[in-house]
Amino acid sequence: MFRQPTNPRLLLLIFAVAAASPASAQPPVQPPNAPKPQRIFPPPKEPAAPPTRPGQQAPKPAEASNTTLQIDLVMTEATQSLQSQTWGRVFDRLGQRVRIKTGGIEEDPRISETNRGPLRTVLVVGTIDRRGTLSFPGKSFNSGDEKALGEWLDELKVYGAQGNPAGKPRWGLNTEQFKQIFELLAENVETDLKGQPLIDAVRSLGFGIEVPLRIHDSVAAKWKGETAPLMVLQDVRGLSRGSALAVLLNDHGLCYRPVRTPAGPIELVVTDKAQTPDGWPMGWEPRPDVQRSEYAPALFAFGPVGFLERPVTETLEEARTQTGTAIVLDLPALAQKEVDLTQKTYGVPQKKTAWILVLQNALTGTNLRPHIRIDEAGRGFIVVGPFDSKSLSR
Repeated sequence: MFRQPTNPRLLLLIFAVAAASPASAQPPVQPPNAPKPQRIFPPPKEPAAPPTRPGQQAPKPAEASNTTLQIDLVMTEATQSLQSQTWGRVFDRLGQRVRIKTGGIEEDPRISETNRGPLRTVLVVGTIDRRGTLSFPGKSFNSGDEKALGEWLDELKVYGAQGNPAGKPRWGLNTEQFKQIFELLAENVETDLKGQPLIDAVRSLGFGIEVPLRIHDSVAAKWKGETAPLMVLQDVRGLSRGSALAVLLNDHGLCYRPVRTPAGPIELVVTDKAQTPDGWPMGWEPRPDVQRSEYAPALFAFGPVGFLERPVTETLEEARTQTGTAIVLDLPALAQKEVDLTQKTYGVPQKKTAWILVLQNALTGTNLRPHIRIDEAGRGFIVVGPFDSKSLSR
């Protein structure tokens, strides 16, 4: 016979875990293959390829004169000499020399590069099938695609074997590059920066010093505070500096994203958030196979809690102090919903409960919720934002 649970605290905690789960069936970017909490996270899952931004300009091309293309075309059948001669003439018109391999040599398409000082050689191996289609990794060309082929070869001369990063998943970075930048952003923030000029605070986190940072021309005046100085609006202690920077910039309608420059180095670029759909997120979605309570156990632990009516902002601050969990606000989203948490009060009679329940109840009626997010060091933290996780600033 079915029997209902008799422990009311267990029911409350189960409800809290469920309520803290994302409401959307389409989760935001997640740290993929992330281990259990307290371990180092591998790089997050590749974000979807971003849409083209209106008015987006490609990065200024680097000098391609130090890059040499070595192009090999492999015929899948020895009878394809006519197609190979046709493509050979196309490459001649494009100013590129090619080597055509015959005799049934089987070789997979590939692109690689070698560097010797300032000189870069890009090896491009493609195949010609019986229909005359020329195939390279991620690219294929038919007769009549001479212009597109020329543009692609020009990109290889400028950007190397990885090609133009624009519009590619994971900001156009390969696995090793993404892992390096992810680990670089995992350093912990230990100082309360609230009230400091944003420029000084960002620099104190190592951006622009050990972490390359560039301010896009479109937001340079705003960044310099020519109209109004930008200040740090909230405490980001306990976050990794990658998530902390995302929060501090979000407060002012800004964001950042990694950019692989034509010469190869990677830099972080601060841009207008409204014009950047693929900015670095304010924390990552938890792994679906890990309970949220494992990322922030102190938030879900039952203990004595009780206080008189007071502003919700004070409750958020005490929750941070009592649990050691960073708690930040999605300030632009709160402003859009015209929610002022300093004007909303909440109190709890002395009892045993979990802080995650206290936060959820304190936000009742605001259309806000405490979202669990994971920083680059693998720590759980709270972002207070719209109830619908899709409306949370990214």
